[in-house]
Amino acid sequence: MDEVDDIPRVQLEVWSDVACPWCYVGRRNLGVALADIDERERPTVTWRAYQLDPSVPEDGTEADEYFAARFGADLAKLEEGRERLVAIGEELGIDFRFDRQRTVPNTHLAHRVLQAAEQHGEREPLMDAIFAAYFEQGVDISSAEHLRELVVDQLVDPDLANAIVDAALSDPDLAATVDAEIATAGELGITGVPCFVADRRIAVPGAVPPPVLAQLIAEAGQRVDDADEASDTD
Repeated sequence: MDEVDDIPRVQLEVWSDVACPWCYVGRRNLGVALADIDERERPTVTWRAYQLDPSVPEDGTEADEYFAARFGADLAKLEEGRERLVAIGEELGIDFRFDRQRTVPNTHLAHRVLQAAEQHGEREPLMDAIFAAYFEQGVDISSAEHLRELVVDQLVDPDLANAIVDAALSDPDLAATVDAEIATAGELGITGVPCFVADRRIAVPGAVPPPVLAQLIAEAGQRVDDADEASDTD
C-alpha cells in the first residue's frame, strides 16, 4: 500500500444540489482550498445528494412562473442575489447566465446519473458538466434526453455513457441511494446547501470561501491526529 494511503484521512461529505448556484460556487471554492493543501493532508471527499425543492414536477417547471410564485414581491432580492453570484462566478471561472434558464428542474434523475457515474469514477467531472450545462448554458437537466447528451459529450466511451444513463433511469438501487442521502441530510439537521460535514462531527453550511474550508479540514485533521495518538497510548 502507498505510504500516503496509510495516513488517516478526514472524511469530508458535501451535500449539494446541481440546481443550486451556491453549490456550484461551493464546489469551486472547495477545489481552491484542496489545491493549497498538501496531498497527504487532503480529505477523502464524498458528494451527497440533496434537493432544494423535491416538489418540482419530474419533468421540471417553467422558470419565470416558478420564481414569481416562490418569491412574489421579493423578486428584486432574487435579482440582487443573482447579480452577486455573477460577480462571484467571474472570480471562479463560472459564467452564470440566469437569462438562459427556461426550466427549473427536478434534480432526482441528475443525482441518479451521478450515483451511477461514481461507480465508474466519473462522478466529479460529470457534476461539473451538469453544473455548467444548467447555469451557463440553460440546459434542462431534468430531461433524460439532455442528460444523456451531456454524459455522452463528457465521456470518451459512448457505451459507458449510455450505460450510466440507462442505469439511472432503471436501477431502483440508485434511486434508493439518492433518497437515503437526502434523508441523512434531514437527520443531520441540514436545511440548506452546500453543507460541508467533516467526519460527521463538524459542519460548515453555505458557499464559504476557501480559507474557511481549509480551516474546517485542518480542525478535523487535528481531531483525527489526536484520536490516533490517543489510540497509540492505550
